[in-house]
Amino acid sequence: MNIQPKIFYILNARWPTIKAHCLQVAKTCEALKHAGADITLIVPKRGEYQETRGLDSAHFYGIKYPFSVKRLQSLDLTYPGLVGRLCFVVQQIAFSFRTAFFLFRRSGIIYSRDPYALAILGLLGRDIFWEMHRFPKHPNRLLYRLLFSRCKGIFVLTRGLYERCVRSGVPESRLTVLPDAVDTDFFNISETCNEARMRLGLPRDKYIFG
Repeated sequence: MNIQPKIFYILNARWPTIKAHCLQVAKTCEALKHAGADITLIVPKRGEYQETRGLDSAHFYGIKYPFSVKRLQSLDLTYPGLVGRLCFVVQQIAFSFRTAFFLFRRSGIIYSRDPYALAILGLLGRDIFWEMHRFPKHPNRLLYRLLFSRCKGIFVLTRGLYERCVRSGVPESRLTVLPDAVDTDFFNISETCNEARMRLGLPRDKYIFG
């Protein structure tokens, strides 16, 4: 009997969102679901963007293999300047503790690209896995020292990130280079380049950069 691995993907962001990183998260969750994982995306319950209000996230991101989404009550603090940065930290910490409380009696793998929740759950003895997209500016801060020591695995996007982690003392056995991928079906377009330009009202004799 095949047992599906239980994975909780933590994302501290509005869902769905107009920002590109959430498309990457959606496609990662879809790929894990397609591979046989029982995956739940945990997000804060916050105000919606006007562009995504009322939209179904599976339809918005073109998800063919839907996964569960759990929305947790969360602070929704948005202010400019120094106050805004302080509110960002407060919201991150509050959501992290709310997530830890939700997962307290639930077993499974914890996976995220957000360091705050991972650090707290790591301190509580949970199996945490970090998807690192950039190396911390201050790797010696307590937050990152906790992550480097507690993570069961760290997935980095590039070989350069891998080497920086090794130089910071992370055992190579806990590091995996996992570059961003692409959904090739999304680009399986029957139209020719000229047909697409005509449909979009774009000039046929110009170079177009996007």
